Amino acid sequence: MRDCRTTDPEGITVSLLEFARNNQDILVIKPNRSYGGDRIVIGPSVSQGEWEAAIEESLSGSESWVVQRLARISVAEFPVIAPDGTVSHEPFYTVMGFAPTKYGVAILGRASQKQVVNVAQRGGMCAVLVGKYGKTLHGPR
Repeated sequence: MRDCRTTDPEGITVSLLEFARNNQDILVIKPNRSYGGDRIVIGPSVSQGEWEAAIEESLSGSESWVVQRLARISVAEFPVIAPDGTVSHEPFYTVMGFAPTKYGVAILGRASQKQVVNVAQRGGMCAVLVGKYGKTLHGPR
């Protein structure tokens, strides 16, 4: 994140700072070398003032920051068991990753009630079911 010319998602040359200021609703700002969901600022979830403060923070200091397009993340409802044993259904953001190898495909699933789907941000791993050909999977009735 710096004062420079670059191309936007449509391939048009723009001022990066001007584009970031005018497109808060589709962007994310985050430290380049951080991890664990640390200091990620999701444009549509903060006020205009907080967005401007994030841009200013990204421009000051020696740390590198990036601005990128916000990914659309699916939301699904999952059963949650409360400490008293009652069950409710609550929305969770979910992401999946696939890693093909010569031995097969690994599937990684994560879910979180926060839009930053990260285990360090109280997210968790998801169970992934694999169906066999010719078999039918049935969920709870």
